[in-house]
Amino acid sequence: MASKGKNENSNSKKKNTVKRSKKEVEIVKNKSSKLKKEEVMKKDNNFLKMLFFKKYSLFDLLVFVIIFIVLSSLLTSQYVVHRYKGKGVLCNATLSMDKYLSEFTSVYQEVGDNYYEDVDKKKMIEAAIDGMLNFLEDNYSIHMNNDQSDSFDDNLDGTYEGIGIVLQGIEIIEVYKNSPAEKAGLKIGDVVKKINGEEMSLENAYDVIQNVKDNTEGVMNITVERDGNIIDKEIAINRINLPIVTSNFVDINNNRIGYIKITSFTENSFEQFNEQLVELEQKNNIRKLIIDLRDNGGGYLEQSAEIASLFIEKGKIIYSLEDKKKKNDVKDDTKEKRDYKVVLLVNGASASASEILTAALKDNNNAIIVGTKTFGKGKVQTTKKLDDGTILKYTSSKWLRPNGDCIDGNGIIPDYEVEQSDNKDNQYEKAISLLK
Repeated sequence: MASKGKNENSNSKKKNTVKRSKKEVEIVKNKSSKLKKEEVMKKDNNFLKMLFFKKYSLFDLLVFVIIFIVLSSLLTSQYVVHRYKGKGVLCNATLSMDKYLSEFTSVYQEVGDNYYEDVDKKKMIEAAIDGMLNFLEDNYSIHMNNDQSDSFDDNLDGTYEGIGIVLQGIEIIEVYKNSPAEKAGLKIGDVVKKINGEEMSLENAYDVIQNVKDNTEGVMNITVERDGNIIDKEIAINRINLPIVTSNFVDINNNRIGYIKITSFTENSFEQFNEQLVELEQKNNIRKLIIDLRDNGGGYLEQSAEIASLFIEKGKIIYSLEDKKKKNDVKDDTKEKRDYKVVLLVNGASASASEILTAALKDNNNAIIVGTKTFGKGKVQTTKKLDDGTILKYTSSKWLRPNGDCIDGNGIIPDYEVEQSDNKDNQYEKAISLLK
């Protein structure tokens, strides 16, 4: 019995000893792990101290700067590629892969360097651009010089630099409302005798006006003759809003008919049209309308579409654009619509955006068309301003009327074909008769 007890105690001590040994092993491992971590931290700290507090030589700093620049350039290039990917931006690598462009640049370099006479490289490039556009055999794709570009911008902006008068020869036939000319007291019928001290006649009127356009002083000194009296005026030259839209109304046997003429589709055409349409409806209580698009050669399609959206139902197609890749429908997304009768006046000079408005109101609202066949311009141009200030204008798509037809080269045939006479406006009178 005693022997057995000793063995049990002995075994118990062994077990305890074994248990203590395991704990000791764990403690040793933990201590070892902590020591290793401390050693790593010491090494990291030593590295950081070495990195930030070591006294570097000029060569070391130069190496760091070069590495930094290389890394920055790589990151920047990756960002630029990602940022402009798919947005039509051509890089030098892409251009160099175009074998046709390579041939062109080779000829340009060869002629520019080795032709026996000096070559105006700018004019040679302009001739090359004109040649590319002529190759397309498309009258609407052109390269405009600086003067043409400025005039083009002014026409589409619906503004110009001036005093606000319209001349026929040397006689003032129109004075724009709220213009510097009106405020200075110029009147229709005044005959211009001098501008900025330069005598003006029928023979030199164009040259004098061109000189005024080049005037940078911001002031025009104008001398006019009125009822035999000579009047001198000094008028400030300002940015003038062209009256693109004009309106009127007639009351025939209690038929209050509104009349709106649009001369072109510029950036402010919709604003002017909407303002005058609302005024006709609210002040004159019109419920029938004549829209005059005669001699309107077009302009911004968006302006035409916005005017159409005042009349047609939401969700209806105003026009469609079709290029070599896809067809896109432009639909009315406004809540406005009008159900009253509309007559459109058109002629052979009604083109592009004018035809879009005509077709949209005809196909969607069954508007009545009076006049002669329209021009038939069913192509759409995109403009791009080049670095030298000139403008590249090229055909990018064709447009389709809501019924799916393309009017290019065909025009729109009126419901009532009416020719004009020298003595009266037959087309306008026909429109009035249809709305009585």
